[in-house]
Amino acid sequence: MYITFQEYEYGGYEALEEAVFEKHELEVRTFLDYYTVNKAELIVDTFNLKRCMGLLIELYHERENSLKDLREGLQRSRFGIKREKVLDHDVSFDTLNENSIKELEQTFNKRRLAIIRENLLTTGVLNRAV
Repeated sequence: MYITFQEYEYGGYEALEEAVFEKHELEVRTFLDYYTVNKAELIVDTFNLKRCMGLLIELYHERENSLKDLREGLQRSRFGIKREKVLDHDVSFDTLNENSIKELEQTFNKRRLAIIRENLLTTGVLNRAV
């Protein structure tokens, strides 16, 4: 574990329940271990590592909530009102599509790699193309 729940809480990151933190911490740690080939634990000055972990945990939580909201929106647009016209106003609710999920994932991946680059590039532990 590269960051504890207490360090996360006191680091000024988004407030999460401990169970949610543990879930995302494991996902982030696994991801970082992949890109550092398990060398993240060798970092002597852990400030950047802890900052990277905190930012990525926030990002993973944001992604999870965004995907949930997007899927609920897609569900509503498929089975609910898609278009409504009142007098001279025409409103379309069918703006979400399956590509929205792909776009969200691409944005998430770009932000995730940017956080890693910003925080760990100078540590010398990144062994994969980031």
